Amino acid sequence: MGDLNAKILCPHTETAVSGDDAATFRKGAVGAATGILTSDITKAKMLKKEGKKVIFLIDDYVPEHTHQITDMDGLVVKGKGASHLAILCQNFAIPAVFGLDGGEIPREGDEVTISRFPQWNLTKGGVAIKPPDAEYFQEITKDADAKRRQHPNGIKVFANASSAKEIERAIALGAEGIGLVRTEFFIRDNADLKTIKELLLTKRRPNQKILDSFEETQYWESRKLFAAANKKNGGLPMLVRLFDPPYDELLDDAARKNFETSHPDEMDTRRGVQWAETLSGLYKAQVRAILDAAKDEGYRGALTLMVPHVESQEEMQQVRDILGETNHRVKLFAVIESYKGAREARKIASMADGILVAASDLTAEVIGCDRSNEQGIKDWMDKNNAPNPFQSLSQPVCAVIETIVSEARKTNPHMLFTTPSAQVAGDAKSIGFCNGQGFDSVSVPATHECIASTKFLASVMDKASQEMRKALHVENNVSQNVR
Repeated sequence: MGDLNAKILCPHTETAVSGDDAATFRKGAVGAATGILTSDITKAKMLKKEGKKVIFLIDDYVPEHTHQITDMDGLVVKGKGASHLAILCQNFAIPAVFGLDGGEIPREGDEVTISRFPQWNLTKGGVAIKPPDAEYFQEITKDADAKRRQHPNGIKVFANASSAKEIERAIALGAEGIGLVRTEFFIRDNADLKTIKELLLTKRRPNQKILDSFEETQYWESRKLFAAANKKNGGLPMLVRLFDPPYDELLDDAARKNFETSHPDEMDTRRGVQWAETLSGLYKAQVRAILDAAKDEGYRGALTLMVPHVESQEEMQQVRDILGETNHRVKLFAVIESYKGAREARKIASMADGILVAASDLTAEVIGCDRSNEQGIKDWMDKNNAPNPFQSLSQPVCAVIETIVSEARKTNPHMLFTTPSAQVAGDAKSIGFCNGQGFDSVSVPATHECIASTKFLASVMDKASQEMRKALHVENNVSQNVR
């Protein structure tokens, strides 16, 4: 999809917005927006109540922003921002810019415009914003869906969503399911954030009051999701990931550093599924809350629970046992996001109904830096003469994924595979590779641009997938790092 298509499929200005007074930014999300600029959350809420558009300004990320930004019309982050903040903006379709790169930001109280073209920038003054072109979107997706129906075993296009609003938008855009619900983002206010922080800082067993508060939030937020999913005939399928908080992004710097210093031995037990063991009763409370919510809401779709950051058969068995204590029958997927998990894929598959490949996390381990490390990414791109590995699946990551798939299918030839990575959204080589590996689905942000471009590419992949794999030079043998 070129710039012209991207512009039509996202909120945009009629003409390019730029000028000597424009503040330019290194990155952005979604598209254009106009509103009143403010960094005061109280004033922002007041303006929203008055029916005005608000562009929220922050110097850099703090945990409270997780729930503060969701009602904003746009976001301006002077610093780089947290990676999951960018994910939230993408999923909630909030236009945003990150990392001031030049120029000066207008004064607070001014009406401003975020623009994507010709580059990510912020200018003083309001400009008419055109919504995504619905007719063009329908033309692309209708044609793509027709072609994909001719290949019923082809890859499905799901959407990432962690709120009822996102699910409703995903249904409207024609997503075939919800491929990733991040339950750690069930944060409605400061009270919920406080509960999450207390869980993160608890050494072993949290007190019952904290667990009860956590379970209550998980229950009611899950009910909202299931109610929204039921608006799709037959219920929209949903893959819900169990508690897997971004530890370094839900705690402020002081609290995190204090805990790391005081409990260095605890840090190795703070990944994904290990929360089930580290905090006794946590996963039991969450599984109970989600399954009870599905039952009480009368959810009609297919529900799958996903176990994060699995690296052994025993870890899957632990959650399988928790699920066995309930009277509910749902599928259980393992999330593999590390070399260690990849090496154990055959054993892990014996305890799983499917595998979600966390391509972004695998990429961070493979190239040795995360997606917020701009210099590290640039160095890797220059060294390997390759595109951004967080925007397109790289050859070494494809080799690891191929290993996961081949090893897991030795245990279960019919194993289901999915990935929720933004790396596949609109990227022909990445979708071609996933299709060639027999992935059941890919999941992308619930925006016009991501859904349309991914559906379009998925519709032509059946004939092209083998050629795509050859173009990637992915070999069948296990990579040196995975052996």
